[in-house]
Amino acid sequence: MPTKVRLIRVAVCVVLSGGLLWAQGAAFIPDRDVRERKAKLKSLADELLRTSDTHRRVMLRQKMVELDTLKDQGGFAIEAFVYLYRQGLKTDPKTHRKDVNARLQAVIGLSSISHPAMVREIRAMMSDESEAVRLRVLKGIHDNAIIRAWEQVIPQLDDPNIEVRIW
Repeated sequence: MPTKVRLIRVAVCVVLSGGLLWAQGAAFIPDRDVRERKAKLKSLADELLRTSDTHRRVMLRQKMVELDTLKDQGGFAIEAFVYLYRQGLKTDPKTHRKDVNARLQAVIGLSSISHPAMVREIRAMMSDESEAVRLRVLKGIHDNAIIRAWEQVIPQLDDPNIEVRIW
């Protein structure tokens, strides 16, 4: 009987030790680090929305793309770029315009990310009202060779804009 208890204890120790080794080897990222990274990305997106300087916006987008990867894992900036895109769809109460440049920055940023979740998000942007955004989505799909996106792209070939149809 005592040997069975010892075997169980040894087995539990081995499993726990294996879990710790796996977590270290698999680039385990603590939740706190993930939350901090996502908060930083959201603050950069908010800063991008506050500025109207295009050069500053490009620099902020590039910084967001750089912060997408944490410990060799990517996809952290997707949520921030989707937030940026949705904010760009809202009408500004002062100018009564939507922020097309913010949506373009979001699409360009998403196109720069190599993560499976990016595909779903960028395909949803194909129905944007702005021709420039739709063209940029098509360029992102083309540049990243997103084969699965073409099923949603083909219906867009009857787009009123000739450039969108050509892409």
